[in-house]
Amino acid sequence: VQLKRLLLHNNQIELISTDFAALTNLNRLSLQHNVLPRLPDKMELPSLGILLLDYNELTELPDSLFQSIKLKQLGLSNNKLPGVPQDIGNLTALQKLDCVNNVLRSIPRSIGKLQSLAYLDLSYNKLKSVPIEISSLLGLEFLHLSHNMISSLPSEIKFLTKLQSLLLNNNKLSSLPEEIGFLASLQKLDVNNNRLREVPATLEKLSKLENLRLGFNRIISKGISDSIFRGIRATLK
Repeated sequence: VQLKRLLLHNNQIELISTDFAALTNLNRLSLQHNVLPRLPDKMELPSLGILLLDYNELTELPDSLFQSIKLKQLGLSNNKLPGVPQDIGNLTALQKLDCVNNVLRSIPRSIGKLQSLAYLDLSYNKLKSVPIEISSLLGLEFLHLSHNMISSLPSEIKFLTKLQSLLLNNNKLSSLPEEIGFLASLQKLDVNNNRLREVPATLEKLSKLENLRLGFNRIISKGISDSIFRGIRATLK
């Protein structure tokens, strides 16, 4: 079978046949907005580059899925996944991973192996911490962690020097690490709706920052240094 693109989104599909394994040339598979509770155990699709599973009822992922080593984009948002398997680290070509609105409680350390990853969205989950291994994603440009229960960030975040957008709003952060000042490419930083009492003076180093959101925190007057605004051109919202 020479089929390269299969688009089945916005249907009422409840079951996927194991015959999918025969689609060895398939590059794009779209299954968003269905009612899939699970995927077949055999999902070896060696040519697959884009897999979109958003808006289903998935509670687990088959091990075979993580043998699709050419996968560049994986959409898992709006499912019921309690976690991401360790084997996610096998997907070393992955550039975009969307896990918005699941019930994730932790992220496996193997995520640090995704050296091609540029976009990672883990918003609207139940995460309480950020694994240090995320700092290994040196090509990461977008890191979205809003609407979780994160109380702190690792200082190793300083290694994400290509990061352009960092969304941390609606968490439980009481402070930001001084090392955030090393994020030289950062253009947008959103920490609305946290528990911050002050912001680190190292923000003044973020010369590319255009959008800084600090609303609905506990910041007092002396919690913001005047020097912060000397180095950045911020739009406060």
